[in-house]
Amino acid sequence: REQFDIRLEADEIVIVRVQDDTVRCVAEKGRPALDQGTACSAPLPPHAPTGFRLDTLDGRGDVRLLEPPSAANGFTATLRIEDSKKGSDRYHVRLSWVAGAVTPGGEGGGPATAERAAELPGIALPVSMEGGSQAAGGAEGFFDFQARVDGTVELWLRGGRANLQVISGDFVKQPKCAFSQTLPARPASFDLKRWEGRGDIRLLEAPSAANGWTARIRIADPGSGDDLYRFTLSWEVTR
Repeated sequence: REQFDIRLEADEIVIVRVQDDTVRCVAEKGRPALDQGTACSAPLPPHAPTGFRLDTLDGRGDVRLLEPPSAANGFTATLRIEDSKKGSDRYHVRLSWVAGAVTPGGEGGGPATAERAAELPGIALPVSMEGGSQAAGGAEGFFDFQARVDGTVELWLRGGRANLQVISGDFVKQPKCAFSQTLPARPASFDLKRWEGRGDIRLLEAPSAANGWTARIRIADPGSGDDLYRFTLSWEVTR
């Protein structure tokens, strides 16, 4: 089994989110949590892990798994630590799952998806293909995205894949991605339209031969808490 050992000093109430090999803590009450040597044998996989479990190995308070990793939450595990006694205490929480296995019918495409998307930054997002899994070759197409964003994130698109990288802030919530067909691997004109979101959505790089036909999009949310963002990236192949 693979293991992700979270070791920290917590005071009162702390929300812990784990995605890929990154841990983020938010103190809902009390002092900020302090890391005490968190380590993992492997990052949390970009698919629904088989045999996922949480074990509390140290700590006097209550530790609960609020959300296991799933496609709906960007394959993020969310924990809640409540330390009701005076002062802080050290906690050791272990997340574990079956190595290399995928939940039957699991979301996200399994290890093959992770393998195919390994050359893109961030983690693979679940993607639907509105024109069918092999849709490609049309002169016009689009990519739709929506999620709740808190901070700054970047989306990397190539072919029929979408990876998300957190630059700052919290993980995205409820991501939804849909291609009408795969991103073209030839010259095309691109247009990005924002439908929802209080912050900035920008196409930093359009696909080209120089970047391996990869689109790079940045969402920057300036406010407190998260906000719903929705945009469409459309294209027309140059004739």
